[in-house]
Amino acid sequence: MSETVLIVDDQAEVADGIAAALMRAGRQVIVCYDAESAQLVVETIPVFAVISDVRLTGPFRFEGLDFLDHLARHAPEARVALVSGMVTPELEVESLRRGAIAVLQKPFEIADIENILASGNGSGDATLVRIPTLDEIIGVDEISGMHFVAAGNSGHGFGEMLGSARMSALLHSLSAQYDLVLIDTPPS
Repeated sequence: MSETVLIVDDQAEVADGIAAALMRAGRQVIVCYDAESAQLVVETIPVFAVISDVRLTGPFRFEGLDFLDHLARHAPEARVALVSGMVTPELEVESLRRGAIAVLQKPFEIADIENILASGNGSGDATLVRIPTLDEIIGVDEISGMHFVAAGNSGHGFGEMLGSARMSALLHSLSAQYDLVLIDTPPS
């Protein structure tokens, strides 16, 4: 059984670099570039550890701290480390209070993260999963200019997909960005 490590950072080059450095046999590394995707991951997949940036959307937000609260509800056993370019004593105290086991100053050594993971129990192949952001999955019709998200071939029934927590989270995110959200359903 492999151990799952979730990497959350809005800077793709940082997230992808950490993921590449942590890849090894027995470990599945999942990369998310936003808090919403990371929240869905921990709600649906058991994670062994989480490495998350503190600031995911700009210099004035601390989504990593809010994500710690989410992790406490959905993945309380996960080993969590926050990373930041500006670690202050106050940030460290608050992060530890909310459940992080470490707060690392960027740049940091991958060995520091490996020590936090303190693992070695996983078996199987190394796998990397990159979760696209909402902006990456939204398409635009060239003729009408309408934005859309294609369902693809999920293999699930439409009713199951529409009633899922993931669809609820997607609709919530889309409602914040658009005045109107339409759902085109197949005929019954």
